[in-house]
Amino acid sequence: MAQLTDDCFAFGGPLLSVEEAAALIAERVPVLAGIETVSLVEADGRIAAGGVLAGLDLPPFDNSAVDGYAVRFADLAAGPETVLPVRGREVGEA
Repeated sequence: MAQLTDDCFAFGGPLLSVEEAAALIAERVPVLAGIETVSLVEADGRIAAGGVLAGLDLPPFDNSAVDGYAVRFADLAAGPETVLPVRGREVGEA
């Protein structure tokens, strides 16, 4: 397999210790002091001081296009395609 020039594992230089990395972060990341409330328009580029919650569910119904599916790797066949049964449908769904 060819080695990519931008591969993060291809770096051959000296590595920083955890302490050196932490010192660099502390040196380069500004400390945020205080919390202020601003309008959504003014919030661009700022850091949220807490969780942001939506006032309503969107979409207001179950939608598998955005909810997604979960599969367990062990349930997948070694071949090119695995057909899994769909379970847990609510009554009245197609």
